[in-house]
Parts: sequence; structure tokens; C-alpha cells
Amino acid sequence: MYIPSKRVPTVSRLAGGARGLLLVLALVIVSGPLALMLLTSLKAPAEIFSSPIALPAVPVFENYLRAWELGGIPTKAVNSVLVTVGSVGLATITGAAAGYVAARIKPRWVGVAMTTVFALGLFLPVQSAMVTLFVQMQFLGLTGTLWPIILIDTAMQLPLTVVIFAAFFAALPEEIEEAALVDGLGRLGTLLRIVVPLARPAIATSIILGVVTVWNEFFVALIFATDPSLQTLPIGLAAFKSSFATDWGASLAYSTIVAVPILALYVFLQRYILDGVTAGAVRG
Repeated sequence: MYIPSKRVPTVSRLAGGARGLLLVLALVIVSGPLALMLLTSLKAPAEIFSSPIALPAVPVFENYLRAWELGGIPTKAVNSVLVTVGSVGLATITGAAAGYVAARIKPRWVGVAMTTVFALGLFLPVQSAMVTLFVQMQFLGLTGTLWPIILIDTAMQLPLTVVIFAAFFAALPEEIEEAALVDGLGRLGTLLRIVVPLARPAIATSIILGVVTVWNEFFVALIFATDPSLQTLPIGLAAFKSSFATDWGASLAYSTIVAVPILALYVFLQRYILDGVTAGAVRG
């Protein structure tokens, strides 16, 4: 008489428990420093050193007020938003267009070659061309504005954006577009009403990666922000920490203000990244 073995379910439960433990450990490693930064930003100076990892006895919001006023956060936040929205928007639109062409052009090897050329840009450090870029921006009369930062950040994001969209559109069945064309939707209507909605996972991925990079970008902003009124939040944070090195509460409050928008954006867009191409096609 055959008796089913109970070893397989036991092994499966152990593997599931191990995966859960690893996920919890990863969550602690990632969120632990962020939580400590937030808690410390709400403590009084004496409490920071006496109880470094404990909850604040009484939340001290004056740290955020000092960071806001002394660090010039409003102006720098506006600059960061303008640079981020401008560069990520330009990179996403142009990268999506280039990626679509690379995925649909015939013969196929031409698209592969285009994608490869863009991918090579991932290995080119912007520091190697900074002198030339600065001279060009001076020649164009763009220095003293945010445009050099926006344009250079766009160029830095474009290689990865093109690779993301080229891979996405290459996996998207052409039959979906052909069916829309047969129904009389037209090429532009197919792109706007069929392709773009299906491309939401790629768009969200491109936006999140771009925003994280541009929002925290330091080197280009440091070179081209020749006027204090052009500084972005990372530049302001570095200057604030240099001027108020012993004010840990205000410095960490400044850091929290810089980090919160990225976390909020990720929470808002993460569901689009998890959406699969097939699931999107079925819903469409």
C-alpha cells in the first residue's frame, strides 16, 4: 500500500519560511536607516546623544523649521522639481520614441544596433565631458539658468530609458497594433490609445529610475549652479551640513525632506512596475 510522503510539503514550508525571513531581513536593512533618520530628526539635541535609537520622548518639530528657514529649502525645492520634471519628462518622451523605433524597425538587426549604441552611453561618465559641456553651454548662452542641468541630466538618463523601452516594445506583440489598425484606429490613435496605455509599466520604471537619479544628482548641479538661487536640494543639503555640522537634528530633518518625495513617488508608482506586459494587454 502506497503512503504519500509528507516530506515535500514540509520542505516547501521551510523554503517559504526562509524566503519570508530573508524578505524581513531585507526590509529591516533598507528601512532601518530611514526610520532612524526620521526618529532622530524629531529629537532634541541632548536626546540624540543620550537615546540615539529610542523613540523621541517629545517630537521636536523645530528641527524642520530651522532646516526650512536656514537651508533655503523652498527655493531649492522648486529648482529640484523643475530640473527633475524637465529632464525626466524629456528623457521619457524621447526615450520611448527611440525605443519604439528600435523595436519595430526592419530589418531587426538595425534596431538591435540602435539599442546597442544607446546602451554604450551607460559606460560614458559625464565627468569626462564636463569641460566641453560647460564651454558649449556658455556658447549657447544657457549658463546662469537651469537649462544646462536639465539638458545634461536628460542626456544622462536617455541610454537607460531607450534600453528599457526597446526591450518592452520588443516583447509587446505586434498583432495588438495590427488589430487596432485593421479596426481603423490609425497609426497615431494606435500609439496613443493602445501602445501608451500598455507601456505603463515601462513608463513607471523609467520615471522612478530617472527621478531617483536626477533628484539626488550632485556633480552636474554643483558645476552649473553658479548662482545660489540655482542650487538644488542635494547642493543645499551639502552646504547646510557644512555650515551646521553639529546640528544633527536639523541636518537629518533636511535629509528627511529630501528623501520623502522619492519614497512617496515609489509608493504611488510601484503597482505599475509590477504589472506585466501580458496582463496589460489582456486588460486593454
